[in-house]
Amino acid sequence: MGRQRHICPECSEPRVVVLIEASGEERRECAECDWRDYRTFGERRLTGDT
Repeated sequence: MGRQRHICPECSEPRVVVLIEASGEERRECAECDWRDYRTFGERRLTGDT
C-alpha cells in the first residue's frame, strides 16, 4: 500500500516513512536521523474501547 511521509519529531525533516506490518504493528522510521516509533493497533484499541 502507499507510503506517507511525516515530519520527524527529532530532526524536523519530512523524512519519516510509516509502514504497516501484516501483524497490525505500525512502524515509523526517519530516513534522516535514527528516530523510530513502533506501536500496535491492538494496544490502542484495548485502551480506547469499553
